[in-house]
Amino acid sequence: MTDGQKLDFVFYHLGKWKWSLGLFLSKVFDLEPEPNNSLDPDRERRENSCRAHVSQFLAGNNKVTPIEVVKLMYRHTYGRPSGAYYDARESFSTKTPSSQICYAQPALSTWALEIVVDVMRQESTYLVSKGGMRVRAKRKASSTVSESTPRAATNDSGLLHNTEDDRRFDVSVRLSMIIELN
Repeated sequence: MTDGQKLDFVFYHLGKWKWSLGLFLSKVFDLEPEPNNSLDPDRERRENSCRAHVSQFLAGNNKVTPIEVVKLMYRHTYGRPSGAYYDARESFSTKTPSSQICYAQPALSTWALEIVVDVMRQESTYLVSKGGMRVRAKRKASSTVSESTPRAATNDSGLLHNTEDDRRFDVSVRLSMIIELN
């Protein structure tokens, strides 16, 4: 059987059962087990099989990894709205939640931004809880570090990173500047 014939088989049955591709995928990744129905002797076997397939896929143990599928969805022509649609203006939206965007490309880009902003907020809250935010100044390359001073790593911009807090702050500042530009 060719890949095309296998796809025909799957889509034929989805249509026969009146399932959309989205409904099928949501059922595959839904964490809720089926209601216990004593009339269905295959329920436990089916749940174990589904759990094993999903676990292997999400762990990246298949020929095709989850990120490859997400990238295919993001780049697919059907996932990009034409300029006539409202969603065409919603890529990386800071105003419309990803759950309210229908087309894949703007919804995925907005979802990615939501994740970054959430992490940035968590990091900022963490830094503020550690006694306030600090700003680092550039250190001259000729300055010496005494043995009692903790070793510091210098990044490409010449800024010193003495602690994990400093690295988190650096990322938060960069992200906040990116968000302000949008």
